Amino acid sequence: GLGALNAVSGMQPALLSQSFRDLRRALGLGKRGDLRSGGFINACLFWCFLAYQSARVSPWFPAALQPLDVLVGLASILTMLHSRIILDGFVRERKLHPGDIEETWVPGLLNLPVSLHLIFDGQGWVDQMSATCPGWPAAFFASNFALAWACSAVTFVLSLFERRAISKDAQRSLICVPL
Repeated sequence: GLGALNAVSGMQPALLSQSFRDLRRALGLGKRGDLRSGGFINACLFWCFLAYQSARVSPWFPAALQPLDVLVGLASILTMLHSRIILDGFVRERKLHPGDIEETWVPGLLNLPVSLHLIFDGQGWVDQMSATCPGWPAAFFASNFALAWACSAVTFVLSLFERRAISKDAQRSLICVPL
């Protein structure tokens, strides 16, 4: 069952560019960029960054990994901007309407404050929020993971539309469900 869902979703390695020798193309950048490959890479990376951020606030998070905060914060912002480039590429190819971009970009944009806190405050931010609200780590973990799944759901719906498995109206309706 899960394999079938994965196959129809488009969230699979088959979407990757045939050649990683041209990294720019594989990331969906430039005139010849492979947007499907770039979108797949973007969604996978962003999901990993959101998972890191979710685990980061937990008391069991290894202190040895805390120096990754700045790197993950910067990478998640770059990934958010990359997603906009990919979405704009789909608009250029007339696979998406310009009006669809804003609702599709929302999950990544919601992550910007978290990324900035990780870059500039790191553990201090986690400690301050945990002291102010003892239940904050659990609430943050759940909400940030929900954001990761919303991003995955949006990518899933866009993939279904890209493969012409659903109509434009269905795509617009389904994108709003996880958001």
